[in-house]
Amino acid sequence: MTKVRTDIRTFAAIAAVISSIAAGLSWNAAFSDESISISATVGLLGNPPVVTGVVPSLPVITVFRNESQTVSLKVHDPDNSGTAIVYTVTTVSGAVVPQNGSASVVGGYADIDFTYYAPSVPAKKVPVTVTLDDQSGAPVTVKTVDFYVF
Repeated sequence: MTKVRTDIRTFAAIAAVISSIAAGLSWNAAFSDESISISATVGLLGNPPVVTGVVPSLPVITVFRNESQTVSLKVHDPDNSGTAIVYTVTTVSGAVVPQNGSASVVGGYADIDFTYYAPSVPAKKVPVTVTLDDQSGAPVTVKTVDFYVF
C-alpha cells in the first residue's frame, strides 16, 4: 500500500508541472490492494500568431513631424482557428489609431492596419508596439515597428 501512495504523490507532482505548461489538465487516480489506475487528459495550448509581413517593409519607417503613416501587418494564425485576432497598439510619442481592435482570420491570415501620427517635435526613434492575441490560450505575440520622426 505504501508503494501505491508514493506513486500517487509522484503523479501529482508531475501533474502539477504539466498543468503549469499546458492548459486543461485533468487527472484522476484509483487504486485497489494490488494495482493503481491513473488517467490524464492534457489540452495543449494553441500556437501564437506570427507576423509574416510589415508594409512599409523598411527596418525603420520615416515620417515627418505632424504627419501620419499607415502600417499594415500580415499575421498568420498557425492554428487556423478562424477566430479573430485581438490587438492593441501603443506608442511612447505621437498617437496611433486604432489603439485596439480585432481582425478576422480568413484562410489562416489576418490583416491589421494602424496609422501612426507623428508628434510636432523630431524624435530619433519612436517604437510602436503591437500586441496580438489569437484567443487560443497561447502566449501573445509582440511586434515592434520603429519610426524616425524628422
